Amino acid sequence: MTEEKKGDQSKKYKGPPKVTEILQNYIVVLGTLSLHYMGHVPNPEGKLDISGKRELDQAKIAIDSMEALYKQIESLLDKQVKNNILNMIDDLKLRFADENSKNGKKQ
Repeated sequence: MTEEKKGDQSKKYKGPPKVTEILQNYIVVLGTLSLHYMGHVPNPEGKLDISGKRELDQAKIAIDSMEALYKQIESLLDKQVKNNILNMIDDLKLRFADENSKNGKKQ
């Protein structure tokens, strides 16, 4: 390999992703999963399956995990990202409370 090609490759590789970036992505994944477990994600035909089985215990675990991960990386995030994550968590908590009340359960 010529020196020129080696130089080009080293410019492309910026090292492994930051753990904070991975955890931010994981928070989004957990948010999507919690929506799924609450029945708020459309099926492949694009319709909400409101008659489907909900797994609120799984939704709660996902939301609680989002909060725990957020607390670990909060000090490393910029204000906009913090606001986005907190808004997502708040929205999911409200949806969860609504679903939980429909089922007559306490949180």
